[in-house]
Amino acid sequence: MPFKLPKFPPIRWARFLIISVVVLLIIIAINITVRETLVNFAIEAILALLVVLDYLNVTKNVSRLTYQNKLLNALRSLDKTVLSTLEVEPLCQAIIDLVNKELGYTFGVIALMDQQAAGIRRVAISQNQDPKLEKILRELPTPFKEQVVPLHTADNLMIRAVQERKSFYSSSLYDVQKGVFSKENSDKIQAQLNLKVIFIYPLITKDRALGIIYFATTRKKEEVAQIEYFLMEEFAQEVARALDNAMLYQSLKTEKNKMSVVLSGITDAVVAVDLNRNIVIFNNAAENLLDYTSADVLGRPIDQVIKIYDRDLELFPINYC
Repeated sequence: MPFKLPKFPPIRWARFLIISVVVLLIIIAINITVRETLVNFAIEAILALLVVLDYLNVTKNVSRLTYQNKLLNALRSLDKTVLSTLEVEPLCQAIIDLVNKELGYTFGVIALMDQQAAGIRRVAISQNQDPKLEKILRELPTPFKEQVVPLHTADNLMIRAVQERKSFYSSSLYDVQKGVFSKENSDKIQAQLNLKVIFIYPLITKDRALGIIYFATTRKKEEVAQIEYFLMEEFAQEVARALDNAMLYQSLKTEKNKMSVVLSGITDAVVAVDLNRNIVIFNNAAENLLDYTSADVLGRPIDQVIKIYDRDLELFPINYC
């Protein structure tokens, strides 16, 4: 049956058309509004996301700058320390104190190779005025500086760091105490200090392993920023260079003392000069013969101290040195 439009008066048709148009316009307006709202929401969400990302980048950069500043301050303090002393053990103590003061770790330890003891000997631990740490050190069954980890203790991470020349980390203090303390004692010390992780770095210079430095902290490994690994590695490298120079100085000083003992026992006068003809050795017999003390002449040009003549003609140092 064909569809037929109802018969309405013209006025009712006019009303119907007007209402239909109004409803259509309302629907269109609602769609536009909803679309604009969604677009605005999307734009605001994107802007918020960009702000968050920017904040994270800024935070990351600030964190990086903070750690870089820590490293620079520590290295600056290290340079001052090196200038103040070249004796190995006092230098180790001054260096390891920076681990707490400048780098902010709970404490640090330096242990050096001891060829006579065939192991690694602990030399210095941070003195950070921590009553718990001081009490533990006083009550140790073996005094700290007498603790030697034998080289055959292959599962001790200090030995592995030296032998494999790479860094390690551990959540157990026992991993650096094996060969010295029992696990029970190590776990007790770790609990008292609330230590969470230890980072061990070898001290390598000129293809030679001097020992290790380790950093202990109460933070979990997951809380340690990635840049801190770079910071610890750089600090360890600078420490190795400083200790290498100190060991060389100490070795030369020891040899010089031995030479002084030998020269002092020689009955003949011995005078030695360097390439610039400045006096560097003046033994007891020379002091007695020439009536000078070594303190008076060391470092002075030899022609100011000794005059040599060929008959009546004075020879210049270039002719007799």
